Amino acid sequence: MLIPKPASSFTTAEKVHVILEYLNGAASKNEIWQKYTGKQDHPRLLTWMRKLGYHTHKIVPRKAKFSQKALLMAKQKQASQRQTNPDPKNLSHHQWQAKLKALEEELEVAQMKAQAYSAMIDIAEKEFQIPIRKK
Repeated sequence: MLIPKPASSFTTAEKVHVILEYLNGAASKNEIWQKYTGKQDHPRLLTWMRKLGYHTHKIVPRKAKFSQKALLMAKQKQASQRQTNPDPKNLSHHQWQAKLKALEEELEVAQMKAQAYSAMIDIAEKEFQIPIRKK
């Protein structure tokens, strides 16, 4: 286990190690700083980077952070889908009835739309005297 210590007591080699761990993309600045110093404040990490030649304005944004966010968003999407579409094996009788009723209503709406589209095509074919449906 790493014992946190004050930022002023780091050697140059230790500073480089901390900077490289940050640049590797394993964790955020806050997480790295807290790991090594036990504190939340991290501006000194950027100061170290400038002094040791790791210019922050030249650093390409880390892809690891993007992929972590994308993974988190995918997990959140899966969780919300599980909430809206629960596992059918775990549904109670009442939930099955409610789901069946909702599906029947969706079917009825879809059938009414199909009838309306068919009637609209029939009217257009008669009025404009052109074949719309393929035979």
